[in-house]
Amino acid sequence: MPYEKELSIAISAIESAVNLCRGVQQNLIAADTVEKNDRSPVTIADLGTQAVVFRAVHRAFPGDALIGEEDSSQLRENAELLEKVLGLT
Repeated sequence: MPYEKELSIAISAIESAVNLCRGVQQNLIAADTVEKNDRSPVTIADLGTQAVVFRAVHRAFPGDALIGEEDSSQLRENAELLEKVLGLT
């Protein structure tokens, strides 16, 4: 089947991301949410999920470029938020 490796990597990454989101959902508090410029919320689950998926894709396909929905500048500017996301991943 074409793209069998890609599909396997994607399924594994999504399973990990789902587990991360479920864990966050059980413990989410308002302090774990920031706002984008458009005032929509970004949770640690959003940031953690993106990190989990990016890590899986990068390990399997290190030469591929990745574009994410969430801006990592929030993590560079907020050490506490970064630690929370790293703790999830």
